[in-house]
Amino acid sequence: MQKPTGITISTLLMVLFLISGAVLTFGQPLPAMPNSAIPSSTIAAFAHIAFAVYAVIALVCIWFYYSGKEWARWVVMIVSVLVLLGLINIVKTFAASHLSGADAIAKDLFAVFLLYYLNTPPIRAWFSHKETTAV
Repeated sequence: MQKPTGITISTLLMVLFLISGAVLTFGQPLPAMPNSAIPSSTIAAFAHIAFAVYAVIALVCIWFYYSGKEWARWVVMIVSVLVLLGLINIVKTFAASHLSGADAIAKDLFAVFLLYYLNTPPIRAWFSHKETTAV
């Protein structure tokens, strides 16, 4: 069965959102934390290392998603639900940075699309490597 075009497009969008997350993570200064026992440079280094580890894991999952692994489809759906839970803090996100807020809204819309698209019968069949039958 041929790879659906939506899988390729959604894979590219996931990589673009990962890149936008890197730009926002590495490009924005961390807020000042007075009275903190940990220096802000240490916190920044930890945040950057944590994002780098996350990015490597995400890229591996995205590759397996593109390859058609069923478990990767489930990982993408779980992450989509977690992204939607981030709507709880959308006001704080917009207050911190309008660019981060717009990025969060775009990711939320993409998450809703993925939850729908990955549960359509042809896509579920492609991931499970079964041929769809005419209904």
